[in-house]
Amino acid sequence: MAENHDNFFEKIKKAGNKVNKYSREKENARKTTPLAVMMIHDALPFLTIVAFLTLGIVGGWWHPAWLVFFLVPLYFILKNTVSRYKSIREEDDYEIK
Repeated sequence: MAENHDNFFEKIKKAGNKVNKYSREKENARKTTPLAVMMIHDALPFLTIVAFLTLGIVGGWWHPAWLVFFLVPLYFILKNTVSRYKSIREEDDYEIK
């Protein structure tokens, strides 16, 4: 029975270490990310709504303007892909020849 308790507490400790590592990585990413990128990241959904309304009200282009909303998932997909590529490259010291 004591082994189960020890194993449980080891798992809790490992989970805590993972959370701390994630927090440090997130803080480092926040420090190294340029301000303009962070502003676009946070404001992009709002900016797409503004662009949709502007194109619709000013130009009367309601139908083609809804395509602007595809920018939000495309941006986040590309951003995550690039960040994963960078992290894999840093971990493996991978060089493109």
